Amino acid sequence: MSECPNLEKCPFFKNLSLASTAEVLKNNYCRDNFENCARKKIKDSGEPVPENLWPNGKMG
Repeated sequence: MSECPNLEKCPFFKNLSLASTAEVLKNNYCRDNFENCARKKIKDSGEPVPENLWPNGKMG
């Protein structure tokens, strides 16, 4: 299983207090499917990633 190269330093998960929610998001967006992560798409485009952007593209 490949992981997103940004997973270990992704600030989104440092600010997320619900461990179970974090694991679900990591499984859906950071492991194998990381090209679907809205945060990664923005980062890869060279734009600043909003701190409150969830991997699914919703602002929280």
